[in-house]
Amino acid sequence: RWFDDDWMRIEPKLRTSIVEGISVFLSLFDDNPKVKYTFCPPKATYDPVHNPDGRYGVPLPPLADLIEQGKVVALNFPSAMNPGLAPCAGHDVEAGFSTRGAESDVQDAGGADARVARRHVCL
Repeated sequence: RWFDDDWMRIEPKLRTSIVEGISVFLSLFDDNPKVKYTFCPPKATYDPVHNPDGRYGVPLPPLADLIEQGKVVALNFPSAMNPGLAPCAGHDVEAGFSTRGAESDVQDAGGADARVARRHVCL
């Protein structure tokens, strides 16, 4: 339904531009092995049986868990290192944080009469 009703109604030039943009973004992971490993570590990294000692790396805990624990999350990704990927990585961290904050507010509310708990944050 989405393909026929939405995607096919977009101008062909705009569709081409969208596809090219996605292709360029995804190529960032193919062009740089360090970027690919950082954002797409081997599957064994997440398997406690195959990676008990962290030889495949230690994955970052879910952002929601870090927020709930009151941890500080910093993204050190100089734009000069990769001008295309740096803003995307920053946006993804911000979006994940914002989404988790909204979920937490709803969960903390408890009931219709409960107050919504808010956190003081710096982003």
